[in-house]
Amino acid sequence: MNTPAREMSPAKTMALILAVVVIGPLMFLFSRGLSLARGFDRVQVGDSSAAVKAALGPPGEETHSGPQTHYRYSSWPVPTVYVVSLQDDKVTAKTKQ
Repeated sequence: MNTPAREMSPAKTMALILAVVVIGPLMFLFSRGLSLARGFDRVQVGDSSAAVKAALGPPGEETHSGPQTHYRYSSWPVPTVYVVSLQDDKVTAKTKQ
């Protein structure tokens, strides 16, 4: 037995569109913050830069100070910045700011 589909009211349609437009990006930001935290926990001193990029993705910012390279990762609006320091392609330190 087939029942005819009912049309959604314009108010319900607008509420659904608004929910997708607002909730979708918020869920992306929340999940990106969580994946950065988990990836940062997986990075260990002695890991290669390839292992860091596999765990965290490409750095948001890469800076150099002498022989050290610093990869910075952050996800707006989360205020935490994860910094991974490397020397000779090996992790020497990792900090949260």
